[in-house]
Amino acid sequence: PAAAAAAAPAPPPALTGGAVQKRLIGLLAFNAGVADVVLFKKHGCYATMMTGNIIKGAMALVDGRFGDAGFFLAMLASYGGGCAAHRVVDRRCEPRAKSRAVALAVTALFAASDAFGGISKRRGALWLAAGVGLL
Repeated sequence: PAAAAAAAPAPPPALTGGAVQKRLIGLLAFNAGVADVVLFKKHGCYATMMTGNIIKGAMALVDGRFGDAGFFLAMLASYGGGCAAHRVVDRRCEPRAKSRAVALAVTALFAASDAFGGISKRRGALWLAAGVGLL
């Protein structure tokens, strides 16, 4: 009996906090990539990659498509507004309250994208950029 117990494989070690964080970070990065692919296919812009919007906006400006250039500038402003809102919430709220407030606001912004984005494909992208900036 003692030899059988010694031959049994040891259980896998429990995940440490660092391993869980690395998996969570990887999962969030993957989800951000998926979100950008979907948004690019639907709206022709990026929600999480502002450098892509800067490049597309600069190309539109050079080509004389000022309406498109203005849209990409509005995407940057929308994302920046979401980031600024996150900073305000971060400074004024306790961690639990902050999580709830951000989750509620992001859900509302994403829902607004669906509700009000149908009129214009691009209008929906602006709501999404603000929501991603808030995250």
